[in-house]
Amino acid sequence: MVKVLEVNVDDNGYGGVYAFVLNLIENINREFQVDICSFERFESKDNIGYIESFGGKVRYCGHYGGVIRKNINCLKNLYKLIKDQDYDVIHVHSDVAYKLFLYALMSKLGGAKKVLIHSHSTGVDGKHRHIKKVLHSIAKNFLKYVADKFLACSDKAGRWMYTDDSNFTVVKNGIKVENFSYNKKLRAGIRKELNLENNLVIGHIGRFCYQKNQLFLIDIFKQLKKQNPKSKLLFIGSYVGDSTDMDSVKAKVLELNLQDEVIFLGIRHDVPNLMQAMDCFLLPSRFEGLCIVGIEAQASGLSCFFSDTITRELEITDLCHFIGLDKAPEEWADIVLKNITIERRDMSQEISDAGYDIKTEVKKIEKIYMKGLEKAQCTPPLD
Repeated sequence: MVKVLEVNVDDNGYGGVYAFVLNLIENINREFQVDICSFERFESKDNIGYIESFGGKVRYCGHYGGVIRKNINCLKNLYKLIKDQDYDVIHVHSDVAYKLFLYALMSKLGGAKKVLIHSHSTGVDGKHRHIKKVLHSIAKNFLKYVADKFLACSDKAGRWMYTDDSNFTVVKNGIKVENFSYNKKLRAGIRKELNLENNLVIGHIGRFCYQKNQLFLIDIFKQLKKQNPKSKLLFIGSYVGDSTDMDSVKAKVLELNLQDEVIFLGIRHDVPNLMQAMDCFLLPSRFEGLCIVGIEAQASGLSCFFSDTITRELEITDLCHFIGLDKAPEEWADIVLKNITIERRDMSQEISDAGYDIKTEVKKIEKIYMKGLEKAQCTPPLD
């Protein structure tokens, strides 16, 4: 049995890291035991139970209190966990270099045989962004001293996280393609259930935060509503930690008198079904590593409208349209309405051919985990 610990993972807000790790756990060879180390409490006990049904554990290493005290204790808890559990592989995830450095350092000090660090973003989110950017710029120069392997969700995310002499590997955010294949009958059923049978349904999935730029999305939707009165907007996701972004979005919806047109569904576990009900997908993010939901939306056959700050590596199909954040909401609305493809089609083969089938990517990850471990280690069949 190969023991793996995925560090800095939780289910808060429908984040991309959680989706990536969950897909990994569901599809990895059962000779791997995959545990999760979280520094935030899980939103759902059901999610903990589901993860543990695959043989791993969710280990909470968080701590309450002020920022400095909290982070020091989180690092102590991580060190103790690794020291006690004798993990073979530590896989650290983050969007900033200083977190990767600190978590990887604790992993090394705790005696981990192999430490991998994984970049999932191309920008800094949350509060105190200016301070975080400075810490990120300093810490990225020291990552090579604490990690054995550098991973990234896209080339852009790797170049943003690591120094020029770092040899990083892109691990694609694979999905279960078959779950998202277009299904006309399922679409009709979900739209009826949500009372959206006669509407133009705009979809958005993601945490409510600075990165995802949902306030601007409301401005776009206001213009869409003017041009097509039957438009409805579906929000899937929630806030993270003490974020007030969701409250700001709801306040703006009320201010613009759109409360009957914007639907907040919160955290959902039937995202593939909800995507069937949509007519298009909007993601005007300020930055992204390589968003899994963008791949899922394409797999569902949805017309996708992304900000041009998002890496073009996301352009897997001809369903993608990239629009500048400098363009007015009216321009976004015009582009969306002119380019919605109403006739959906099965995109499974295109997604698989582009290398985004989770089964293919998991095989790659298994080999990365195993490379360099002692030959005496029980080696699972990887083919």
